Amino acid sequence: MDLSINGKRALVLAAAGGLGSAVCGSLAAEGANLMMVDVNARALDDAATAIKADFPVGVDTQVCDLGVPSSVEALIDNITSETNSIDILINITGGPPPDLPAKLRPTRCANTSNRWWSALSA
Repeated sequence: MDLSINGKRALVLAAAGGLGSAVCGSLAAEGANLMMVDVNARALDDAATAIKADFPVGVDTQVCDLGVPSSVEALIDNITSETNSIDILINITGGPPPDLPAKLRPTRCANTSNRWWSALSA
């Protein structure tokens, strides 16, 4: 299948295992370069190594705990730097605990080049 994503850059959250690594493999098979993000550094490194061995695409990784605002800020800063861009977003992160919506408040929102990012913290 040709999804016309060859050369595009995909940000995949929860990329290190299960559905995330399968999605990364499918995107890489279509020629997409990857920004793989996960909280588990060892699993992320293993998943990225496997993608690099199987597909001739660019693969960047970043460890990020989406529950830690400073970790999310570092990810956003990396993505919005002049040298990085994201064409595709795959958000496979797990859902919040049941009581979390009552505790959320916006902490940062940046809108650059038609890309919208929002970070929330308790």
